[in-house]
Amino acid sequence: MAHSAIDMAASSSHPSTCTCANANANNKADTNKRIRIVLTCTLIPILVLFVLYRREVWEWGGALDIGKGLPNHPQSPHAHGRYCRLTTPHIENSDDTTKKTPTTTPSISQVNATRRAPFTRRIIAVGDIHGDMQNAIKVLRFAGVITTDDKDNDERGHPKWTGNVDWLVQTGDMIDRGDDTIPLYAWMESLRAQAKSVGGDIISHLGNHEYMNVLGDWRYVYPSELKTFHSIAERQRMLSTGPIGRAWAQNYTVTSRVPLHPSIGGINEPYEPPSPQPSQDANQIAFTASPNTNPPSPLSHTAVSFVHGGLSPNYTGLTPFPSKINSLGKSLLAKLQSRKPPAPYPPGKYPGLPSDATPEERALYATNGPLWYRGWAMKSEEEVCSEVDDVLDRTGTRRMVIGHTPDFERIVSRCGGKIIIIDTEESSIRILIINPNSSASVTSGLKDILVPPPATYLNFYTAPIIAPAQIMDLTTGIQTASICFDDLKKKGLIDQYDAFLVCCFSDHPLTHILREHTPKPVINILEAAISHSLLIGQRFGIITTGSGYKYIYHKDVKNFMGNTSDRFAGLVASGLGVVELREGVREDVERKVKDAARRVAEMGADVIILGCAGMAGMEDLVRSAVAEAGHQPVKVVDGAKAGVQLLPALARLNQ
Repeated sequence: MAHSAIDMAASSSHPSTCTCANANANNKADTNKRIRIVLTCTLIPILVLFVLYRREVWEWGGALDIGKGLPNHPQSPHAHGRYCRLTTPHIENSDDTTKKTPTTTPSISQVNATRRAPFTRRIIAVGDIHGDMQNAIKVLRFAGVITTDDKDNDERGHPKWTGNVDWLVQTGDMIDRGDDTIPLYAWMESLRAQAKSVGGDIISHLGNHEYMNVLGDWRYVYPSELKTFHSIAERQRMLSTGPIGRAWAQNYTVTSRVPLHPSIGGINEPYEPPSPQPSQDANQIAFTASPNTNPPSPLSHTAVSFVHGGLSPNYTGLTPFPSKINSLGKSLLAKLQSRKPPAPYPPGKYPGLPSDATPEERALYATNGPLWYRGWAMKSEEEVCSEVDDVLDRTGTRRMVIGHTPDFERIVSRCGGKIIIIDTEESSIRILIINPNSSASVTSGLKDILVPPPATYLNFYTAPIIAPAQIMDLTTGIQTASICFDDLKKKGLIDQYDAFLVCCFSDHPLTHILREHTPKPVINILEAAISHSLLIGQRFGIITTGSGYKYIYHKDVKNFMGNTSDRFAGLVASGLGVVELREGVREDVERKVKDAARRVAEMGADVIILGCAGMAGMEDLVRSAVAEAGHQPVKVVDGAKAGVQLLPALARLNQ
């Protein structure tokens, strides 16, 4: 989930003023000085009003300075902190906050006349939660939204709303990849009622995963999560006519427009940009607003849009915003919930959208639609900044806050805070570490040295006892691949994990078999080790096991690297088998590994790869051998460790 939140404080300061002192009547100042005084006293107030009128009015009439304190996109020149509580001066508001937006554009003096009582609004935005109750509680406690003492929990054991925030915004994808779907949605509805009872609210959005699930696309549903529903049929009912489905229909939208000042209306009041109309003067253009929409005013853009994927510049159904998108979202959801639930995909056939889905509804669910769009996160900074202003103008907003595309570590700001990406995707990624031979000692060695990255869960698998204890050639490789795949499929493990690491230092056939049967990331430790080595050094060499593997490894390296194989210094066989590496006489094992390390260093390698899962934990041994021989220090890469660091990123990008 997004283990971060944005804390927004909407605010503004008073306009500047100019004060002039009367000249002393007895002063004998010359004429030029008198002229300067007159010009200063008459022109500066005019200039101040001109600047205030021309500048972005939200800076003083309803500012949300999200850009400060937030990390910029990697292509931006500056980076900032990870979590921020933004506080700027108060928005000034009239005593009567119930008045409708005026039907004519107010003048600066009219706006100033309404500025009496201070107005402040605090919003917390949270990205993808993905079935992870523990992280949801952690981040909302961190943001001050819920109670921190378990003694204050409700009857279900869940924290309560604190009242320290006006609105909590969740940008979608609460479902999939975790086991807490049922309690998460029940808790969110409970918090919503608590928030409303004290004048707050929760603004909830549907993400692509909510629609995937009601569609029947269950690729990211863990078997363990399915068990919490007791059956496929019950899960289908819960998402259509049951409590989760009813909550989606009643309380969730695809996008939202959240005003930061009550003078521009309430949440999700429709906004349509004024359209240019010819005036009597050919040199002027008059702008008129559509009926029942916000007219242009100094505060009309003092709002923030929230959406799961993003509002693409090429998406045609944008206005009136957000009512048109949300109307399409509700109609598509209703069609999906009312049809007979198809067999889940996989293993069933991909169900697709309903046959009666309109072109507009299909566009909503398309790649460039608001549920799936990734352009604001993936495009270059220059391209994003050239396109975003048009979308913000069309939606009457100053900021767009999105989830969906994770940064993995922090909330990111683009184009000076015009786009905020809040999905740090810290829900747990499940990786299955596969030892494709039946040697339990190899698996034990992997458990000893592999440390999961943050928000990553590792589980270990050893091939059934009928598989060979070590892989000696292509024949035993094919044999172990067949045995392991059949066993993994039988146990349902392929559906239960987000990524797979095949711990055989070769282009093991199981790698390709798994890739054919799942869209999830699958790599072997040869691929992981080489990828890592190319990033940290100029040339790499490999310490392998028996000499019979030389031809196989040379072929596998060449197949993986292609024309860049000139960065491969070569390999040296230690003469040890995988079982011997783990269970052989320690002195003999270390002597042979150290000898191989020295020979690889002599080939000019500045990175040495441990070319067998049985060598796990031997990095220091290799480094010391190279140093004792008088060679330059080398970096040592363990393919299993490299794979564990690489796979979480691949799994999150695969969403």
